[in-house]
Amino acid sequence: MKDIIINIINKFGYSGIFALIAIENLFPPIPSEVILTFAGFATTISNLNYIWAIVAATAGSMLGAIVLYLIGRILKADRLEKLVEGKFGKIFRLKKTDIQKSNAWFTKHGEKAIFIGRFIPIIRSLVSIPAGISGMRLIYFIPLTLAGTLIWNTALVLLGRAAGTAWEKIAGYLDIYSLVALVIIMILLAIGVVVFVKLRIINPRQKKNEASQDEIKINVTNHNSIEVTIEQAGISGLEYKVDDGEWQEDSKFTDFADGKNYIIYVKYMTTDGTQKNISLKYLHMSNKEKKVDGN
Repeated sequence: MKDIIINIINKFGYSGIFALIAIENLFPPIPSEVILTFAGFATTISNLNYIWAIVAATAGSMLGAIVLYLIGRILKADRLEKLVEGKFGKIFRLKKTDIQKSNAWFTKHGEKAIFIGRFIPIIRSLVSIPAGISGMRLIYFIPLTLAGTLIWNTALVLLGRAAGTAWEKIAGYLDIYSLVALVIIMILLAIGVVVFVKLRIINPRQKKNEASQDEIKINVTNHNSIEVTIEQAGISGLEYKVDDGEWQEDSKFTDFADGKNYIIYVKYMTTDGTQKNISLKYLHMSNKEKKVDGN
């Protein structure tokens, strides 16, 4: 990748810098650190001028950012809301309110995100998309993007120019910065995924299961027999079993011993055609009605 970048800049000069930076904005894995620091070095050994190198790089950055912004404008918040209301939202546990909250956050903090984001790898490119989705006005987007990219491009071109033949060391240090930033982003993303799964998948299932368990009672009919009852209307296909026994439609069981723990299994079909399976821990106590605890 580095050799390709060097060859393009050596061959095409300013237009090569412009094209490479524009592509880097659209495809973040391309290292802008190498492009800009080498461009700075190239101004010391060729007829390239460092000011025009910065101008070319900044123009390329602006082009890439505007393309991504327009992609965001095409997506729009209302289109994403319709998307999450369908099968996509059900599969990924997304809600319409998620889009609304994200849009509200970016509307409030978007200006800072656009400017600061230009100094962070990956974010530098992708931050343009939510700007478009939220409908940020170009009168704000363009100056903020221009300011951030101009500072970044100027700093790296001048560093490469100052380093001279040691420009690769500067690029190496910047690469470490990019790697650290990427690791931090991945860690935060992983934490976000874990929290999302817990809040949207695990917790709702537990609450749904707990609600179903509250509807089930164990009635002791005599010292060694029980009857399972369920307080829910409109269900069908009720079947029961104890421990590793066979499934049965009869809700009555015998041969229970005092002070012994059992697992009661219940399965049934809800009114919307969903089959539910519940397992419950039960401690048998003679002549008492006892609610069970779900596991």
